[in-house]
Amino acid sequence: MKERILAAVVALMIVLPLLIWGGIWGMFILGAAACFIATNELGNMLFVDSKHLLWPLQAVYLLSFTAFSLLGDGQEIVLALASISLWIISLFGEKDNDKGTQFMVRSSFGLIYVPLLLSTFVRLRSLEDGLAWIFLVFLITWSADTGAYFAGRFLGKNKLFPRVSPKKTIEGVVGGVLLSITVAIWFMMKYLPDVSVIHAVILGGGLALFSVVGDLVESMLKRATGVKDSGTLMPGHGGIVDRLDSLVFTFPLTFAYVTWILGLSLA
Repeated sequence: MKERILAAVVALMIVLPLLIWGGIWGMFILGAAACFIATNELGNMLFVDSKHLLWPLQAVYLLSFTAFSLLGDGQEIVLALASISLWIISLFGEKDNDKGTQFMVRSSFGLIYVPLLLSTFVRLRSLEDGLAWIFLVFLITWSADTGAYFAGRFLGKNKLFPRVSPKKTIEGVVGGVLLSITVAIWFMMKYLPDVSVIHAVILGGGLALFSVVGDLVESMLKRATGVKDSGTLMPGHGGIVDRLDSLVFTFPLTFAYVTWILGLSLA
C-alpha cells in the first residue's frame, strides 16, 4: 500500500504542474513520454519475437504522435504514411513471412491505440476551456472506476464479461455510470456553466461506458499475451498502459463530442 501511495504522489508531482501550467506544450510533453513508455510496454506484450524492430517502431510512433497532436488537419495523411512506414519495416525487417505479417498487423493496431488515441489528450487541451475539459475527463473516468468498484463489491451479482474480466459486474457498471453522471453535472455546473445539464448527463454516462470498454480491451490484450501488468513503471499500479487503458477511450470521445456536438474551437 505504501508503494502505491508513494508512486501516485510522485506521479501527481510530475503530471499536475505540466498539466496545469504547461499549456498545450506541457500536455504534449506528457503525451510524448507516455507514447514512448507505452511503446516499450507493447513491445513486451505484442512484439516479443520482433524486439529488433522496436526502435524503428518507436520512431514511427513518436513522429506520428507529434503530427497527430500538432496538425489541425491532415490526420488521415499522417495515418496513411505512418501505416506504409510500418508495413515497409515489416517487409524488410523480418525474414520470416509469418512474423512479418504478425508484426504488420500488430504494429498497425498499436499505431491507433497509442499515438493516435493519445494525441486527443493534446488536442483537447488546445480547445477553449481545455484544462477544464481535461479535468472533467479524468474525474469522470476515475468516478466510473470508483463507482463500479464499490457497487460491484456490495451489490454485484451478475457478471459483465467473465471471459475477459471475471470480477466486473453489471451492477458495478451501473454504479459507475450513476456516480459519473453525478460528478459530471456537479463539475460542469461549477466550471463549465455555459454547457447545459443534458450534455453533462450524456458525457457522464457515455464516458463511463467507454471507460469500461477501454479497460476490457486492455484486459483482453493482457490475457491473450499472458501478461498480468503492462509494465512496472508504477509499483502497485502496473505500467503506463494499465493507467491509460480507459483514458485512451474517454479522451477521444470527449474531443469528438465537444468539437462536433458543442462546436468548440481552438483557443
